Amino acid sequence: MLRKPYGQTLLAGALGVLVGAGLGYAKATAGYPVDWSSTGTMMQGWAALIAACAAAWGVNRWQQEIRFKRNAELAEKIMVSVEGLARALSDARSKPMELELDKRVPGGIVLTPISYELRSKFLNTAPHAAEIESLQNNVSAIFGKKHSSALTVLLAIHYTIRGSLMECVATTTGVKDGRLELEALELMLPVAESVVPVTRRGQALSDVINMRLNRVRDLFDGSI
Repeated sequence: MLRKPYGQTLLAGALGVLVGAGLGYAKATAGYPVDWSSTGTMMQGWAALIAACAAAWGVNRWQQEIRFKRNAELAEKIMVSVEGLARALSDARSKPMELELDKRVPGGIVLTPISYELRSKFLNTAPHAAEIESLQNNVSAIFGKKHSSALTVLLAIHYTIRGSLMECVATTTGVKDGRLELEALELMLPVAESVVPVTRRGQALSDVINMRLNRVRDLFDGSI
């Protein structure tokens, strides 16, 4: 149930009391000569009370506006960074072209070292994850644990994918340089197939990413 702001409730209550008191006074003094001196003093007191209540209502309204503006600005910063992170993840995990594929691994999708390096750069150079991290304490303090936890999960996905790409870079480069046997490419298949969306593992990860992105969007959209 929605509650009225304190200042608004106070003003409404005071007006109700004053109206009731005025009606009672008018009824009680009906037929009697009016003591304008006493009445004027009473009216001045009523006016001062109304002014004080109106001031309290105004301060409360101003505080509400400041709070809404602060929350909207924070939510907007978060959403800008989240959408940037979503784009970086999409670029890093885009459908591979034919020339990116390492044909030495039949039945699986492994890319060339240069392809993994280029994809890693989308996540290594983008500032969006760092921006979200820098605002998480603000989110916890203003919006609460539910909003902060949703961001934590999204960041964990980002760092997991970034780490997986770096692992793919290290393994494929090691095979290329002769430091690792060709079998290492087959051993890295579970990781390699999760970072592209065209495999069963990759599609499952895409679904998780989209679900977590939509969760964050749903939580913050209402505050913008």
